[in-house]
Order: sequence, then structure tokens, then C-alpha cells
Amino acid sequence: MIVEEAIGARAHVSFTETQTETEEPSEEARKLYDYINNRRISLWPDYQRQTKMSAMSELLNLKSETNMSDACFDRMLMIFKNCMPEGANIPKNFYDTKKMIKQMGLPYVKIHACINDCIIYYKECNDLNSCTLCKHPRYKNYSEKRSLEKLCEQEFSIWFKALTCKRSSDINSQQVQLAYGPSRSIESYKDYFINGYKFICQKYGSHLKTMNSGVCVKGSYYNDYEIDYYGMLTEVIALEHFGRGNKVVLFRCDWYDTVKGTRIDPNYRFVDVNHRSRLKSNSYEPFILAQQATQVYYTTYPSTKKEEQNWWAVCKTKSTKIVELDYCQHTYDVLQEDD
Repeated sequence: MIVEEAIGARAHVSFTETQTETEEPSEEARKLYDYINNRRISLWPDYQRQTKMSAMSELLNLKSETNMSDACFDRMLMIFKNCMPEGANIPKNFYDTKKMIKQMGLPYVKIHACINDCIIYYKECNDLNSCTLCKHPRYKNYSEKRSLEKLCEQEFSIWFKALTCKRSSDINSQQVQLAYGPSRSIESYKDYFINGYKFICQKYGSHLKTMNSGVCVKGSYYNDYEIDYYGMLTEVIALEHFGRGNKVVLFRCDWYDTVKGTRIDPNYRFVDVNHRSRLKSNSYEPFILAQQATQVYYTTYPSTKKEEQNWWAVCKTKSTKIVELDYCQHTYDVLQEDD
């Protein structure tokens, strides 16, 4: 009677009505069930030495101890999965692993640190914008970087010319000639032979059966985030500087988008480009030195799927400077006859 008076007479009725109904688990209960199930899941069927949860916990601990990058962790998971039997319970990447571990009630917290390891931006230092010891800024100033790049484009040639005039006796004569800039006239070519490749501009080579306008520029250094640039040659320009042999040949290219227009197969490293997704003209440098270019060609997929029609496979060609020789399998003794 006291309970009924406190919560109302209808409470008893609703309780009896819901006894026979199946209630959906709450969000917290569902997370708990998933956590319990993950603790019981083995790495693959009939393997009892380690579970999915314990293995991923050890790998995350290893990542923290060795300062392993996210890309390296993703690659390690891919290698492990390829080495395990079919149906192995391994997350696809670092992101999925974090989601799984978060169910344990151990969320991660990002804490900024000084680039020189002076302090961490935590508690009383959480709102600081620079290090209290070395005065290094906490955040990268991208606007300042862009302004420096723009200033370099505008004034580098003026600074270089003034420097060479001032120290002409200490600088190579060819550098002095280049500092004065190119002549007013330029030469344009429809094709050009360099690095063992014959390049043909897209406009002039569109009617040919072979493709000679595909261009690839390799990155300056290689790491987990390195990418190559792929595009089509549209123009070949030769700049003539003062002096003998001071000709600079430039390739003007239309580049495919390196983010939305490029995909790489994780297992076989095949490269595909989306020929409809290109970099905007105001966001990239269209010119490269001719010496930087290697030649590729693009081929369509033999597929009727709509999502594959815009993608081309990248095929790298060999330079004509590379000659493959079949080594002789027989050896002969050469004897010298005495006179």
C-alpha cells in the first residue's frame, strides 16, 4: 500500500503488463554485452591460447611503447590477418581497434606536448598557446607558412639576382647567368624525348593507338604517407637563359586528385586514378622539370559497373635506356695456340 501510494496505483498494472514483454537492452547494457562477447571471441576458430581482446590490448601496448605510427599499425594488422587462417577475428585498422578497446571503459585522451619535450599541456598548462620554457608555439601557424611560400614565389628571383651580383666572384658563372632569368622568347614542342621516354602532348597524341602523354612524378622522400602524382602532359615549354647550354625544359600537366582521385590496392600496390577527379588549377603547381618525369599509361577496366567506369589502371613503362639482356648459359674455354 505504501509503494502504491508513493508511485501511483497504475504502477502495479504496468508492471504486470510488462512481465510478458521482451525489453530491448539499453545502450549501456548493449555495450556491456559486446564487451563480454569480445572477451570470449578467440583469434580464430578452435584457438584457445589468446582471445581477440587480449591480443589487441597487447598490440596497443606495443604501439604505445615503441611510438608506432597509425599507418604502421594498420600495415601490421594487415600482415597478421594474411598470415592467419580464414575467418580470423582481427580488426581492419587502428580506428576499429580503438573502438573495440573503448568498450572496456578505457577511453583515450589526447594531451598536447611541447615539440622539444619541455612540458605537456595538461591541467594548469591546458590553456597555454606556447611553451613556458622554450617559448615554442603550441600550434602550427599554417597562415604564416602560406604567406612565406607566397613571398618566396614573388621575391625569390629578385633576391637571388641581387645575391649573385653582389658575390659574382664567389659563385659559379652558370648560376650568375641563370639569376638574370630567361629570355623573352620561348620554344614550344608537341613531343620531347628525355629520360629514355618519348613524351607526346595529349592534344597531339589523342589520335594515336599508343599513349605517350601519361606522366608520373615521384615524391621527394618515401614514408608511410608518401604519394606519387599522376597526370597528363598538356604542354612542353623550353626556356632559354643567357649563356651556352642554359636551356630549361618544363612540362605542364593536368594532375589527378591525390586524395579523391587516387586509390592503391593494399595487397598488390596497384594504382588506379579517377580521370574525372583532377586538382584545381589554383591549388597546385602545374609545371615540373622535364628531368623529373617518368612515363605511365592508363587503361580502362573491362567492367560494366558504373562505379568503375571513371577509374583507370596505372601502368608504368620502362625506359629505353634500360636494356634487358639474356645471359648466356654456356661457357667456353678460350685456348691460345703457341706459334
